Amino acid sequence: MKRNKFSLFIMFLAVVLILSVTLPPVANANSSLLKSNVSSEDVLEIEGMLEEIEEERIQTGQVSEEKVKILEEKLISLKKEADNQITPFAGQTIDLGAGWSMRVDVPKTGDDAQYHVHVTNKKLGIDAAEGVNGNKSHKKTLSGSGVPKKIIEKVKDHKDFKNAEKKQKKLDDAAKEIKAKKLDLNKTTDIIIAIAIVVAATATFFFPGDDVLAWGALLRAIAK
Repeated sequence: MKRNKFSLFIMFLAVVLILSVTLPPVANANSSLLKSNVSSEDVLEIEGMLEEIEEERIQTGQVSEEKVKILEEKLISLKKEADNQITPFAGQTIDLGAGWSMRVDVPKTGDDAQYHVHVTNKKLGIDAAEGVNGNKSHKKTLSGSGVPKKIIEKVKDHKDFKNAEKKQKKLDDAAKEIKAKKLDLNKTTDIIIAIAIVVAATATFFFPGDDVLAWGALLRAIAK
């Protein structure tokens, strides 16, 4: 009898070990998608550079190409450090139970330049989306797509959603600053300054620091 119990215990341990190796990890409540990929020290350095540029703009009415070049070189150097940390567009899928799942995505170029959440239920054929600020995302809202109120409350109470709300607020503040400075987002030098403003505000690289075209498209979308 004791031998049988011991054999069953060994079999149980073997199954646990196999499952721990073969099963995919459960999505972390704090998705890496929402983590910053720029250090606080680098943020302070970028902010200092922006202050110098703004002082020069106020005093002379223009910004020297030399200062913008130094800023650009800083962003490129940070890009190299953050190459393995560039924020992916799509976050981790999180199981909400009863067939429902959610995923928080970062801003993209084009019409969806905002942190937004996807909520799906394959059994019910529901594929919903909404900006974390309540705006439409992918031309959809959660309630308008048939997501029940209880599920919406569960989504908005999730840590990933709350973190994305904080990130969106910082991105909104950066957009206001870009507008206040009246930067020309079709001009390379002004795009570089705007990139620095967004990186300093969000501590995040959405694209490599020298990808002016991708950044320009995002910046024009958030500051329209």
